[in-house]
Amino acid sequence: MGRHIELLILILLLKSTKEQVLFDDLDDSQQTSKESAMHFIRNELQQIRQSVMKILLQKLEDIKDELNRKISTEIENVTKTIVENFTETLENKLTCFSHSTLISGFDCSDILKRCPNTKKKDGVYNISNGSNKIKAVYCDMTTDNGGWTVSSVQPQELRVDMERFNGEKAYAVYSTFSVGNEASKYILQVNEYVGTAGDSLSYSNNSKFSTPDQDNDAWSSGNCATRYRSAGWFSTCFLANPNGQYTDSEEIANLGYVSWYHWKNSWISLKLIQLMSRPRA
Repeated sequence: MGRHIELLILILLLKSTKEQVLFDDLDDSQQTSKESAMHFIRNELQQIRQSVMKILLQKLEDIKDELNRKISTEIENVTKTIVENFTETLENKLTCFSHSTLISGFDCSDILKRCPNTKKKDGVYNISNGSNKIKAVYCDMTTDNGGWTVSSVQPQELRVDMERFNGEKAYAVYSTFSVGNEASKYILQVNEYVGTAGDSLSYSNNSKFSTPDQDNDAWSSGNCATRYRSAGWFSTCFLANPNGQYTDSEEIANLGYVSWYHWKNSWISLKLIQLMSRPRA
């Protein structure tokens, strides 16, 4: 724009000089009348005016094109952001209504909170520890308002449900429950019992996890896991044996079966036992 203005000024100066020459010629030669000279000057000025207007209009067109380009780009960016946000929200909502194995969370309680439609839909879900490591766990989304994880190594509250072969049921809840890491031999911390089954698990509090090939119990005469063909948190050895051998009918006085001693103050083999955990409220 600056160069156009400079050109305009130069043209005006040239025209001004030309006009002065014309007047000088009129005085000297007296061949052209003042009216003719003025008419010629007006025509020249009109041409200059048209040239300037053309330059200005072209510049306005350039400005308009630039503004339109910037507006279009801004509209495109805003539209893209809106579409991306909407798509992400829609994907999250659709995920909550998809097959359960596609739904992920930090634990079963987190999944239930984010996707309320999973309530009363027990099954396998994905949980993540926050570092993109995902594992499948079974979630109980029905019992006691749901959100229970059947396997977990983080501080939780624990619920144990059990059933006899005659259909009788009982439960035990521990408001303090945690399992240590591998270095601690998965030591058990369990306290604050309430329920109808009796407190058989506190006997194993502060016990390490033992298996037939990993004797971590407190029994000096042998390996509880080997003797009872089981695995679990054994002291010397246990009052609760949720990982014991399964039998298809009720048996008594065999510690190797699935059992919970304090329910009937007896080693009755159980038809069902299930341990579930969720974050403390």
